[in-house]
Amino acid sequence: MSGRNNMIIFEDESYIICHKRAGIPTQTADLRSMDLMHELTACLARRKPGDRNPYLGLINRLDQPVEGLVLVAKNEKAAAILNGQLRDHSMHKHYLAVVEMRQELETHCEYSLLTDYIIHDKKSNLAVAVDEHDANARCAKLYWRFLGCKDSLALLEIELLTGRHHQIRFQLSHAGYPLLGDTKYGTQASRAISSRYGCTSVALCAYRLCFRHPVSGKAVEYRVEPRNPLFHILND
Repeated sequence: MSGRNNMIIFEDESYIICHKRAGIPTQTADLRSMDLMHELTACLARRKPGDRNPYLGLINRLDQPVEGLVLVAKNEKAAAILNGQLRDHSMHKHYLAVVEMRQELETHCEYSLLTDYIIHDKKSNLAVAVDEHDANARCAKLYWRFLGCKDSLALLEIELLTGRHHQIRFQLSHAGYPLLGDTKYGTQASRAISSRYGCTSVALCAYRLCFRHPVSGKAVEYRVEPRNPLFHILND
């Protein structure tokens, strides 16, 4: 897979690492819609025409407008081991995010813990803040830090500690730093900046993934460069 497709950046007998592009779902129940898992299945089937239903176990998923690294196991044993690392938090997921620049962000050059209690409102398909004593509350935690800025843009790095619905998008917006290009959780100001820079997808990239290889047990790490032009504006 290359070009506009979801690029396979690494593959061995245990797993596949893909760079999912923004705008495509990771996985959907609608058989009429193309998603990363359908594309990956089709790609493997073209390689081995006799195997049209290869085992593919999705380990982590990204929101449709978010790009970045997706890990897929190629057998049940690898899936069990990798899912175990996900549950015990020994798998580390790092993101880059572009938000509206605020002066106070420059004081957050060291990792800070951000904690919220949220529910998934299924009617609106949005994450909503609730009191921690709410019976349906789910704790959402992430570490974040300021990396740099240019004009009205600020670059943040995030390490995701839990996996809640729209977690990074909601938590940063709730803290006062909505992601550029986010129509669900953005503010009037962030939407205006997004329009000024022509940002049409959420400026969030799962750029780094660290875990232990399911066979060797050795630490492995994968990185990608964001495709969203906003990240490159910050690096110019």
